[in-house]
Amino acid sequence: MNAPMRLTTRLVILIGCGVCLGLLLCLVLRAGPGKSPALECANPVYDFGIVSPSTILHHSFALRNGGKAPLKIERLKSSCGCISAEIHEPVIRPGTMTHMEVSFVAPDMRGPYKGSIMAMTNAPDKSHFIFQVVADVLREVEIQPAPIDFGIIRRDQLPAMRRAILVFAHADANAVREPYLQSDQEWLCLRAQGESTLVERPFEVLLQREIPNGPIEAYVSVFDQREQKCLARTPVIGEVRGNAYAKPNRVVLDLSSGADQEPKSVEILSSHGRPEIRRAELSETLSPYLFVTVESAESRVRLSLNSTAVRQAGSSIPKAIKGRIHLDIQFAPPTQEGSSSSKNDRSAEETTEGLDVPVLGYTH
Repeated sequence: MNAPMRLTTRLVILIGCGVCLGLLLCLVLRAGPGKSPALECANPVYDFGIVSPSTILHHSFALRNGGKAPLKIERLKSSCGCISAEIHEPVIRPGTMTHMEVSFVAPDMRGPYKGSIMAMTNAPDKSHFIFQVVADVLREVEIQPAPIDFGIIRRDQLPAMRRAILVFAHADANAVREPYLQSDQEWLCLRAQGESTLVERPFEVLLQREIPNGPIEAYVSVFDQREQKCLARTPVIGEVRGNAYAKPNRVVLDLSSGADQEPKSVEILSSHGRPEIRRAELSETLSPYLFVTVESAESRVRLSLNSTAVRQAGSSIPKAIKGRIHLDIQFAPPTQEGSSSSKNDRSAEETTEGLDVPVLGYTH
């Protein structure tokens, strides 16, 4: 390509670039500041104040298009299902106003609440506009403490395990004039206690022996007897461990060489039928120095010193040894004279479980 042709090509490219830049500049100058739509709201946050759960409330937000082009509300998005919003006019002309109607259903909770509605528009500077609704949800009735925590329970502690609770009325004292408390489990008993007022009523939660082993999963609810609606609900938590328990629940033995001591007996008790010890096993830390003997007829085990092994070990025995006896226990169903057990009766079924009894061996 000769020099004149190269020069012509360069001129064409420069002219094309200049034309494109000119058109772009014209578009920018034509749009100019203030030529686009702009959503404005003098009060984008509304406080419903103190409300009761499930109360339906309404508010109208005033919206204005402060720009120079039509404003289009393309979509409204709520932060939760308890808020809904509708717009009167989805397209707002410059300088005019419309309203957004918001419905709010107070949630079933107590404490501060904050929700939002996001308006998505065609405004180039601020396409997303946030409106907020806040409230302080106050229950008519409250159960304290919440949750009702029993912690870890041994079966031999039943049915003495109980917790005191209070039912408080906040907004409507008449709602608990004759409160109706209900649990969702048969083994959870509720009893009225002490003196009551229109604002505060004491109750007691009691666990029955029929409660199964494992984590506690239950609820206590307060009902309005006039309208038959639930006013408050709180979980009951904790854990029940084992049908069997040891007496004593910890064994201490002197492992000193030449120690003269009687065998230690551990009795296995249960509130769920007669326990039968099927197997007893010492942990590895203790098995060289102790013997364990099972006496199934009496539901007990005996721990005795392996004197020979202790003498041979001599001073090499640690000052303190921690271990356990692991027991496999089977429970025969409880029987009563003159009665027969039903096959459908859960208490008549044999159950098996393991039990660990801590053992501490020490030397002088």
